[in-house]
Amino acid sequence: MTLSKKQVQTLQKKMLHKRFFVIFSEPTEKKGNRQKIFPQHMEYQLKIKRAGILFAADPFVDSKGKPQGQSMIIIRAKTMSQEKKSASDDPFHK
Repeated sequence: MTLSKKQVQTLQKKMLHKRFFVIFSEPTEKKGNRQKIFPQHMEYQLKIKRAGILFAADPFVDSKGKPQGQSMIIIRAKTMSQEKKSASDDPFHK
């Protein structure tokens, strides 16, 4: 499929010139407590995904796919203060 110059420009307006922030998240609670708030964490991530803020998020895993410590969250935000608010509003970070 070949795109016209106009189609490429339209796509670029949507994709480029966005500021991304990477958040490395350390667990703040003991494992048992995180399991209790995991549903609220997922609800929050879905909310910010629908709002166009969340780009990607997942824990780092070992060779067997088991989560190991930190997670990485990539979000879109206009300013560092918006990025910090998005991070601090996540139930895992309260």
